[in-house]
Amino acid sequence: MTDNTYIDNTYKFVHNLITNAGNIRGMEFTASLILGPVVGALLTILYQKLRNIIGFLPSRRIIRGLIDKDHKVSIAIASIGLKEFKLIKEKGTSKLPGNVNLISVYDALGAAYLQDNISELFKKTKVKIYSSYAFQSYDQNIITIGGSSVNNITYSLMEDRKIDQRFRIIYPDHYATDIFEGEEIRFNAKIRNVDESIVEDYGFIIMAKSPFNPKKKVCVLAGLWPYGTYGAIYSIVNPKDTGLYKGWKGLRNKKNGFFAAIRISVAEENPGVPSLVYIREIDSPVFSYSQKASGQSEDDSQGYIYNPIIFP
Repeated sequence: MTDNTYIDNTYKFVHNLITNAGNIRGMEFTASLILGPVVGALLTILYQKLRNIIGFLPSRRIIRGLIDKDHKVSIAIASIGLKEFKLIKEKGTSKLPGNVNLISVYDALGAAYLQDNISELFKKTKVKIYSSYAFQSYDQNIITIGGSSVNNITYSLMEDRKIDQRFRIIYPDHYATDIFEGEEIRFNAKIRNVDESIVEDYGFIIMAKSPFNPKKKVCVLAGLWPYGTYGAIYSIVNPKDTGLYKGWKGLRNKKNGFFAAIRISVAEENPGVPSLVYIREIDSPVFSYSQKASGQSEDDSQGYIYNPIIFP
């Protein structure tokens, strides 16, 4: 029995129990009368644990792709205090919206949130957070938080390795384009004219094969602005709440990974609950792996070269 089959069966079993929660409560009440308060208390604890299990399973199924026998995941975030965007198409900088105070705040909080949840879902897994400029764990499963303008690991994956050939975020304009069902889709954040504050943003999730190591996976969580990045992080941790899990289950082929677009509303500086716009499969990768060169460190047990590109 595969891991996914086991999870599916467990999910269905637990779902049936939670669906009949009223019966469970009735059992608890009857047990309390007949067998005493101890049994009733135990059933109450069991009920709460079942609720937690059914809540965690969707996230576990999606994140499972980043967990392997090494039980190591590395998260790369933008450097704290960054106030300027690196541009993709031309030189210069981009002005921050009125309700974006510090680029890395939501990235750092989101990284800690994601770290806690992965550690809770997969007890044996070690999750470490690094500044993208100090990142060296290219041979592991990788999660990058923040777009190519602020995170050089995201830049390497998206702009150089092109882990998803159809999608791109353009800076300093802060819009994104994607090819979905043969049509070009454009994503623009909504900014209120009065105070130039963001009222709607978009986040994106890309889970794909690692271009640094053929046995590993990478996951990019980015947005047009930091609110979109938060929406991507929230969605992968709470996929059932945002519709991501339903869309993910509907994909026919997850071999190469998936791309998901997430919409999130913003009130002042408070992001709302994100929602899935659409999800699609990723095409076969265009990058190739090189065999280990002579003189390379023997610490690289996978036997492949990973050569990150750091943008200026």
